[in-house]
Amino acid sequence: SDPHDIETLVAAAKIGRAALKTKAFAPYVVGEYKPGKDVQTDDEWIAYTREVTSHIYHACGTCKMGIDPQAVVDPELKVIGVEGLRVIDCSIIPQVPSGNTHAITLAIGEKGSDLVLNSRRAA
Repeated sequence: SDPHDIETLVAAAKIGRAALKTKAFAPYVVGEYKPGKDVQTDDEWIAYTREVTSHIYHACGTCKMGIDPQAVVDPELKVIGVEGLRVIDCSIIPQVPSGNTHAITLAIGEKGSDLVLNSRRAA
């Protein structure tokens, strides 16, 4: 991972450890379980951080929505070339957004439910 990411995670962990040692947390903290007393130096923190962290991403874009030849679903969320099938999840997002996909996935679900209900009313 990027060294800056590791430095940021280590700095945050150290802040968390320091906060948990304050009087305010004393009644609630029994002891430190992880990373424990063996992690003290910067090198130990870096090694520990690399051991317990991983990258993740929000999978999306596997069923691209659009009107171009690479689109899998149309703007009505219908699978192109398949009768009676819609995709209503974040897989229709054409590109991975720079932020969390939660809000956009909720919006897709709301829009998708409207499309399904309206198509049933029209039938």
